[in-house]
Amino acid sequence: MLSKFFDVTGRFCWEVQADDVNEYQEVLIDTGVSVRTRRGYINTISNFYAFLLSHPEIPMTPLERASGKIQQRIDWKYGVKLSQPVDKWFMPIHSSDDTTVRSALPSRDHLRTLFRFIRQTAERSVKPVIMHRDYAMFSLMYHTGIRQDECRMLDISDVNFEQGVIHVRFGKGSRGSGKRERWVPIVLHGVAEILKIYLTRVRPHFLNSDRSEALFLSERGSRISSATIKRRLQDLIDEANGHGVVVPRFTCHDLRRAFATHHFEDDPTKLEIIRRMLGHEHLATTQRYIRPSQKFLQDSLERWANARLSSLGVDSPDD
Repeated sequence: MLSKFFDVTGRFCWEVQADDVNEYQEVLIDTGVSVRTRRGYINTISNFYAFLLSHPEIPMTPLERASGKIQQRIDWKYGVKLSQPVDKWFMPIHSSDDTTVRSALPSRDHLRTLFRFIRQTAERSVKPVIMHRDYAMFSLMYHTGIRQDECRMLDISDVNFEQGVIHVRFGKGSRGSGKRERWVPIVLHGVAEILKIYLTRVRPHFLNSDRSEALFLSERGSRISSATIKRRLQDLIDEANGHGVVVPRFTCHDLRRAFATHHFEDDPTKLEIIRRMLGHEHLATTQRYIRPSQKFLQDSLERWANARLSSLGVDSPDD
């Protein structure tokens, strides 16, 4: 189980943070693991780190013990810092059935409906500037597939309108590789225009907009936090449903999965391009993100069957 956990996070044990445990929890939910089993997995991770923190010495071989070699601490020998990524006071958050962790992959229609609702209600909202910021922020996340933390760490200077790209400087690394940079296009679906409008008409109304380099700001004028991004998405979904606009609950990470899935359904041969845009090192990781709809699978099967029949010289059922 621990081996699978580290494979999913792509990190060494001393690099794992609370966000990695949250992401692993989302993977377990996606694969249908029960609450009880998830709770057991989280307990195992917590106990593993508790053991490391209580017994940080490197185990010795019988030959080393016979030679009288002194045991060394892991953190001293390798210069790493061990920490507990699972806070015992917040463990129920990782393994509960709370609605904030229950989600479904949003369809194109659901996302169009939500974005339309945000646009149409922004001006009559109590906080129109916040609504317009959210529209630009979540549109960017969906149409580029960038992670939540990658989005919040963007600066104004990272947006290059001339080349039609954004510079993701804080991409998630793997196995100690550190932060991985990449450039993601913003030329599709009018994302560049949305950002231009946001920068010229919306962002200047935020506190400290002339002093901060952050692309997306909070109400207090600081760089927007991950907690705020998560909360705002759920608030928007709740508000839409409250106005009779039916939108299923989904998370920021589901926006990333939706990006991968919808582009794959448009053209399955572009899987490598999707991998590069998502910033994945391995194609297998990208494939785990893709959740084709039942209609896509049925249509693909019918096309394959018709092509197979044609190659055998047999008329298709529709002929």
